[in-house]
Amino acid sequence: MMKLSQLVSFLAVVEHKSIRAAARALGVTQPGISKTMHDLESDLQVPLLKRLSGGIELTEFGHLLQVRASLLLQEVHRIKASLHYLRDFNTGHVTLGASASAAHTLLPLALEHFMAESPAIEITIKEGSLSLFRTGLRDGTLDFVIANLPVGMTDDEFEVSPLFTFKNVIGVRNSFAGPAPTHLKHLRDFPWIVPGPGGSTGGNELITSLFAAHKVELPKRIIRCESLATGLGMMANADLIGLFTKPLADLEFQRMGLKTLEVAERIPAGQIALVFNQNTQQSLAAERLVALLRLNAANFKNSESVLRQKSPQTRLTKVAASSASTRRSQAVSPKLKQKPASKR
Repeated sequence: MMKLSQLVSFLAVVEHKSIRAAARALGVTQPGISKTMHDLESDLQVPLLKRLSGGIELTEFGHLLQVRASLLLQEVHRIKASLHYLRDFNTGHVTLGASASAAHTLLPLALEHFMAESPAIEITIKEGSLSLFRTGLRDGTLDFVIANLPVGMTDDEFEVSPLFTFKNVIGVRNSFAGPAPTHLKHLRDFPWIVPGPGGSTGGNELITSLFAAHKVELPKRIIRCESLATGLGMMANADLIGLFTKPLADLEFQRMGLKTLEVAERIPAGQIALVFNQNTQQSLAAERLVALLRLNAANFKNSESVLRQKSPQTRLTKVAASSASTRRSQAVSPKLKQKPASKR
């Protein structure tokens, strides 16, 4: 019968592309890893590895096992984390992907409450766009993603749960030399910039769709910048044009010396949404953080979150008191995420 230890060894061989390197990484002998791989192939009755002079390659059976084994081991990790969280509500690890807009708006306050409730839970946040996070969602290394997406976007592979919609705005520096207000066609000669990790995909597509929708030729130059901070800094010191979510613009433009540039054309709206792998169950710690994100999103539709209108102590006390009375039912109920009835 296949064992978890065999899958751990198999994934180590896949990662290091060598039985010797996998044995070194796991702290075991090379003959031991070789025997484990032989036993695994015998148990499954299919060849998993091609042993070549230059290293290891996967067969088609090996590729399939790699995907499923990664998901299985991540699920085992979530089971352990959920049991420990249910025991004392203060252990576990949550790894999420976040777009810049989400990281600057909904995420900080939700994390403030989450860390007050469970200060020992480890949190890892990766910044980027959904296009960068697909592999992590697929193999289970990301618990969930919170990102800005086009309104109405659906996905055949992942579950998309919208939180709220927002306006997109065009940003330039305060001393921008171009006309204002203006039309898109008058902005083609200026360089546009797409800042932020993964921006070269999502942001570039948004600029392309904006110009295409109004039958205007694309800007002559689009600069891709993998850092949001660097991109904003460049805009503050040069006549670069960017397309941003309004929540992010409201937070960053004034302090960076930027302003919104009005154009005659309508700019498509966007949405902040949660994205999940439909084939995995969230750990209880991840469930709790998702619930806090939904709570803040429900109020973020106003000009200021209701939670922010309270003093810090009042806000934390209110949430802590609420979670204390319902935490165990939340821990065992997937309804905590309050997704649409047709989903999950």
